[in-house]
Amino acid sequence: MIRLMLFLTLSTLSLIGSAAPATPPTPAWMSEAVVESLIALQLNDSQKAIFRQALAVCLNDIQANVHKITKRGGFDQARKIKRANKRPWRIFKQTMMSNLTDAQKPLFDAYLEHQKAAIAINLNGDTPMHAIGDKQ
Repeated sequence: MIRLMLFLTLSTLSLIGSAAPATPPTPAWMSEAVVESLIALQLNDSQKAIFRQALAVCLNDIQANVHKITKRGGFDQARKIKRANKRPWRIFKQTMMSNLTDAQKPLFDAYLEHQKAAIAINLNGDTPMHAIGDKQ
């Protein structure tokens, strides 16, 4: 009986150890197309620091816009959100374009289009709007 219990315990432990670890959930703004286009940019270390800061500010501003507009309520919220979010995207693009080489600029434009599509606000979607800028 003891051998059977020991065998079952060891079998259970080996199954737990061999199970594949669960991958952490990716943020709503990070799709495969975004990651691929970001890798294609090949940013250097100083550009990466500027990119991280500018993207964080942009996503936080977008999240604040969504929160403010949905809190107010009213009609045609999707149009208001789209209009309000043009400014953070424009500032992000200006910040990055001034720090990129000529070869990186078209790649950044492609990245930006993928990024905008990835976090397009869908008021009827399953993903909560507040998940856009959440930090992991």
